[in-house]
Amino acid sequence: MKKLTKNNVRAMVIGGALVAALAVGGTMAWFTATDSATNTFTVGNVTIDVPEPSWNPDTTTQVVPEDTYAKDPYVTLEAGSADSYAFIVVETPQVTLTDGTASGGKTTTGNFAEIGEGEDDAFVANKLGDGWVKVGALNDYTEDGITYKRAVYAYGTASAMTKLTGAKNADVKTATPLFTDVKINMLDQSANAGKSYSINVKGYAIQAEGIETAKGTTAVSASDVWTVLATDMSTSTGATVGNLQLVLDE
Repeated sequence: MKKLTKNNVRAMVIGGALVAALAVGGTMAWFTATDSATNTFTVGNVTIDVPEPSWNPDTTTQVVPEDTYAKDPYVTLEAGSADSYAFIVVETPQVTLTDGTASGGKTTTGNFAEIGEGEDDAFVANKLGDGWVKVGALNDYTEDGITYKRAVYAYGTASAMTKLTGAKNADVKTATPLFTDVKINMLDQSANAGKSYSINVKGYAIQAEGIETAKGTTAVSASDVWTVLATDMSTSTGATVGNLQLVLDE
């Protein structure tokens, strides 16, 4: 038999200990735990309505030239919507007007009605609600043989729009309507009798956050916001709202 040296014995002992450790390790019940954090993200949205509380279609089925009718459009940001900027576009049909003289009087083409505030002789044309400003116009368009002129109004000022702050469980409305009344212009009877015309009031809104971030300020101009809105609507929905033109001084 080969004689074991001290070194051989030590090696065997160490080796035996290693084998024992491995054996124990192979059968050990490890203490483990797991956890997770689930984050739910709700995609934001912007939803609006354009209420006209004073408008009564039952009393305006047949209008009379020079009479005034209540029509008061607001923009309402519906519950759950993101903070937004709001516009209203007013589309006014172009019709044949008369100078009011007897048969054979001078005729011209102009607005079916004027927006503003007041009643009949006290009517103030183009008087807007506090907090609204006219910022420009869009190209005319023609539908069913009627041409419409389109004016663009912003909630705020031309240089700094007013933000509507969205609320989770409540609607948020502009503090004032764009206007309160419309006054029918002097329509030429022979050219307009029996015809129907519509003053189209269209509301638009776009979330504020991305625009403010891109501009690096919360004071964003109406023209800048409209450019983003028009581009986004064209891309996402195919709708063409038009390029803002004729930007006016405040």
